[in-house]
Amino acid sequence: WSSIRDKPTLNSTYDTLQEFFVGKLQIKDAPVSALVDEAISFAKVQHQVSLNGRSMSQDAQDRAVQFLDDLSGAVPTSKDSTPFRSLVSHAIFLIRRPDSKIALAKAGEFYVPDADGKYAQMFESEVSILELPKSLPIVRLTPLVEMDVFAKKIKYLQNEVKSEPTTEGKRIDDVEAGRKYS
Repeated sequence: WSSIRDKPTLNSTYDTLQEFFVGKLQIKDAPVSALVDEAISFAKVQHQVSLNGRSMSQDAQDRAVQFLDDLSGAVPTSKDSTPFRSLVSHAIFLIRRPDSKIALAKAGEFYVPDADGKYAQMFESEVSILELPKSLPIVRLTPLVEMDVFAKKIKYLQNEVKSEPTTEGKRIDDVEAGRKYS
């Protein structure tokens, strides 16, 4: 996982040497719990930044996105959702707040934007919305957000918006149509 920085890792840039590292040297992949622990440590530091009213730096935003991508990629390889349970109580999702500042939020404290962005644009000054760069489409986060630990908490904007049709103008009864269809 490329988001792990506190521990030495062999990331995907060494694909050609994987046989050497794994086969000959018997180096094992970091467990999912190591990724989760580092994501939590990162989230705690960034929470302090947001408490001070500051927006996250671009480097921190990029790292948050990488954590989300790595965590989502780890879901299919992890047979056990236990390591992910501790993430629920931490702000790991990158969001844009109504004041336009970028921060991290817990599941349930933001909305996933609609596919075409119509509702997101309408409500961006009212609610916090998941903020992802174009390089990370929302579908790549599907394994993470659909995990049992997050699924009930994640809110999708298009599911929450209720449209109410309204009519305009003067109401005029059509007596003839009324007789015909009654």
